[in-house]
Amino acid sequence: MIPDIRRKKITELLKGGDVMFLPELIREMGASESTVRRDLKYMQRNGEVELLRGGGVQLSQKDVEMNIHTKMLINEKEKMRIANRAASYIYPGDVLYLDPSSINYLLIDLLNDERITVVTNSVIHMGKLLEKDMPCIFLGGQAKHKTMSCVGPITEKMMSALRFSKCFLGANGADVDMGITNYDPREQSIKQLAISLSASTFFLIDSVKYRKTAMCRVAGIGDHSIITGAKWEGCEEYENIIVTEE
Repeated sequence: MIPDIRRKKITELLKGGDVMFLPELIREMGASESTVRRDLKYMQRNGEVELLRGGGVQLSQKDVEMNIHTKMLINEKEKMRIANRAASYIYPGDVLYLDPSSINYLLIDLLNDERITVVTNSVIHMGKLLEKDMPCIFLGGQAKHKTMSCVGPITEKMMSALRFSKCFLGANGADVDMGITNYDPREQSIKQLAISLSASTFFLIDSVKYRKTAMCRVAGIGDHSIITGAKWEGCEEYENIIVTEE
C-alpha cells in the first residue's frame, strides 16, 4: 500500500475523535509496526495527528487549520453526498462563487453546463475548472499557502465588482450556540462579502466540523442554508439545515 493511501486510512480510522492505540492501528492497517510508526511520525510533523503517552494516537486537537490536501482525505463519502445535493441547486445561467473548501473541489466535478460561470479564489479549483473548460473567473490577491487560495484587499476589491446567483462556502466549525466559524479573519471577510453579493448562500459542512468553534464567526446557524451529511444534537429545530444521510 502506497504511503498516501495508508495515511488516508489512518485519518479515516481516527476521524471519529477517539484515541486509538498502536497495536489496534497495526491490526486495522495490516502493516508492519515500523511502517505504521513511520506514517504516524510523518503525520505528526504535518500537524495531522497527536501522539500520546502510552502509545495512543488521535487526530490533532489543536486550533489550527489543516492544509487543503489533508482536508480532501477526510470524510470523502459524506463530502461527496453533500456535493451531489449542492449540485441539485445549480441551474444553467447561474453565476457561482466557490470558496477554497474541499467539498467545492468535489462539486466542480459535477458541473458540466457551459452556461454556468464559476468565480473562485482557489488555485486548485481554478486548475480543475480550466481542465473542464468551464467559464470561470479567478480572484487574485495575497497567496495563502495552506488553502492554496488568494485573500486580502485585492481579492475583496475584485470580488466587490461581481454579483453571484449562489455562493457555496465551507467552514472550520459549526455549533448551535457559537455559529459557523473560520480560523482566518481574511477568509471570514471574503466569505461575508460573498454572502452580501449573492442571491442565495449555501454552507457545505461535513460532520467533522460539528460542535467545533474556530476564532472568527462568519454567520449564525440559522442565517443561511446548510447542506450537511448527518444530524447533530440541537440542529433539529433549524429548517434551513438540509441533511444528506446515507
